[in-house]
Amino acid sequence: MAPPVQSGICHIVISRYENFFFRFSPPNSRTHIYMSMSAQNTKKKKKKKTKKNELKLSKPSFRKYETQNEVESMLLPPPKAVDEWISGKTVQKMKSKSSASDMQSFVKMQGRKAVHWLRKALRASYLSPEIKRLCKELLGVRYFTENLTPMELFNELQDDCKTAALDIGNELHEYYVKNELDKSLGSLKLNHREDFKGNRRQDAKPVGLPLPPHTKDWPRFSQESVMIHMLRLISMAVDEEYQELVSDTLLHYGCAVKTAPIKRDARMRNKALSIDDHRFEPKPRPALNIDINRNCCTFDSKENLAKGAKALEKVFKGFVRVKNMFHFSTSRAKLNFHYRTLMLSVLFEPGITFGDLSKRPDVQKMWNAYV
Repeated sequence: MAPPVQSGICHIVISRYENFFFRFSPPNSRTHIYMSMSAQNTKKKKKKKTKKNELKLSKPSFRKYETQNEVESMLLPPPKAVDEWISGKTVQKMKSKSSASDMQSFVKMQGRKAVHWLRKALRASYLSPEIKRLCKELLGVRYFTENLTPMELFNELQDDCKTAALDIGNELHEYYVKNELDKSLGSLKLNHREDFKGNRRQDAKPVGLPLPPHTKDWPRFSQESVMIHMLRLISMAVDEEYQELVSDTLLHYGCAVKTAPIKRDARMRNKALSIDDHRFEPKPRPALNIDINRNCCTFDSKENLAKGAKALEKVFKGFVRVKNMFHFSTSRAKLNFHYRTLMLSVLFEPGITFGDLSKRPDVQKMWNAYV
């Protein structure tokens, strides 16, 4: 008889705010981080006169412009250098240069022009889908992004992202203090599941997950790779039901539930091998991914957020893990640019066996497409 699907551990992010930040992968990083998280100190430069049609980067500009037309009239179409990076023409032209010094000078010039536009575009992208698309496309050009440091542009862009994030964060902090969220949400009491204390993993006994074939101590990463696929296949099969349960639970609490795709293969693989994440943890390391199914729930008031969390606590019989960032001190919150959220991990139990799950036509179709 097939064992019951006790789940997987799933992840819910509860927030009073939408998450404004882009995520980048800076050169030589092992995992994705906010580009502004580790900004290095740079020498202060003399203020330059700002042209009429340029954003003033010295002042908070993420709220400065109010209309899509206003930012698009200044930033679209993008400079020729941006188009040439995205289209691949920059690399083609670089290869045609007669010497290494000419090649280097050309690439640096193209990089400076693109970053000059990008710094302004990132701050205005929340108003324009087209500007946001172009930012993503430019940062998705591997040769451009991986060479920001050799072009001596990475620290400049990173520092500017930090400034923009703190501009946003200061506004969030003012809201946090004014509404006394430290008292109403920071002190929120939520129950942890006793059966997961000290063992928040997908292979914990309460989950009941059958492990894929492997030899003792999981000596080859290929065996853990099989587990990554197994976890993703199961998560894929139960995701719709899980998301519906969360949405139905929060229906009457002034909540907007934003679902997210299940955790990607590359992300789980990178975390397993990264020394900053799971590399030295007990194997199988993919079992440490307890946020494969996830969503973000945004509430219209602090009262509804607290009620919603309590409603989820009742439905899921407590939480596997709670990370309450509303409880953070000001200095600790500043490290995250004053972005605060309530992260909850739950055990989702669909009430069917793995055998029954695998026989469902919709699941078979999904799994065949995955393979």
